[in-house]
Amino acid sequence: MSKIICYCKNISENEISEAINRGAKTLKDIQDMTGACTGNDCEKLNPSGKCCAGDISMILNTGKGSTGCSCCS
Repeated sequence: MSKIICYCKNISENEISEAINRGAKTLKDIQDMTGACTGNDCEKLNPSGKCCAGDISMILNTGKGSTGCSCCS
């Protein structure tokens, strides 16, 4: 089982990777293709207490940097 990245929408790292393989290049692409980072309960549902936008950006950028939360503010 793949690690959950978006706890609001229960989206796994594998689903994010599949979206990238299908052409996703931005956070918006990931949002549109998977529904990840479109909820508003990150602080409640994510064990780390943070938004998944940074984790998604790290996956998109192969580990380089991250962005702040753009989906739950």
